[in-house]
Amino acid sequence: MLSQFQELGQYCKETFDLVVQHPFLFVPRLIFFGASIILMLLVMGTVWLAAPVNGLPMVLGGLAALGMAVAAVLLEAGQLNLQRAVVQGEPVDKETFWEGIPLYAGRMFGGILLMVLISLLVGVVLIPLALVPGLNFLVALLAPLAMLVLMTLFSLWEASVALDDTGVLEAFGESYRFAQSFFWPLLVVTFVRSLFDNNSSGGQHNNRPGVSFSVGPARFSAPFNMGPSVGAGLVAGMGIVAVIFAILSTLVTVYLDQLLLVIYKQRSL
Repeated sequence: MLSQFQELGQYCKETFDLVVQHPFLFVPRLIFFGASIILMLLVMGTVWLAAPVNGLPMVLGGLAALGMAVAAVLLEAGQLNLQRAVVQGEPVDKETFWEGIPLYAGRMFGGILLMVLISLLVGVVLIPLALVPGLNFLVALLAPLAMLVLMTLFSLWEASVALDDTGVLEAFGESYRFAQSFFWPLLVVTFVRSLFDNNSSGGQHNNRPGVSFSVGPARFSAPFNMGPSVGAGLVAGMGIVAVIFAILSTLVTVYLDQLLLVIYKQRSL
């Protein structure tokens, strides 16, 4: 196992060199992040100006969410073609990005849908167990572990689509077979990526007095009440920190996604 982690270290260094040589890899996701922030502010401003929330603002919010979901799939299709071009020594530019959208968009959508169905299947199996007295704690422990294992086993399906030009089902099968021989290093990569992925979700409120806020995986609470000006300053400051963390998360996830393609290509030789 140690030799496999040493091998992973070599892949990490190779990937770092590749992404430094091809900074355009980061451009599409950073643009998408900026566009998402602007669109969110526009929708929130429209809803606030049109209070109470009903009618047109709600329709605009729904259309915006649907549009962002479609745009995210198209983004990942173009991004996958950039990642393929990197490991195959082809040009990494905006033309390569646009070429990837018709090439991979359908398979990206199918793969995402299949992952959702697999997640739902895990829930169907575990939720009844959670209703059994005494098993709820065990299920709460096993559920994230089960999802991490599944994400690891299927972590290379996009690499198979890009490098082997496979269909979705075949790509999932290839990923499953490939991951078994390199499971523990892939588990580490998948776990680290999960820490930075979907970082834009806000923290949930609790019943404690004071101010609570979240930045990425970290959550903070101030055990006292603040005045409006202090609270506004704190919210603004934490908003800036959250944006910085989101940009950092984007950079890390681009690097890790590229790492998966490097692993798949090198171990397939």
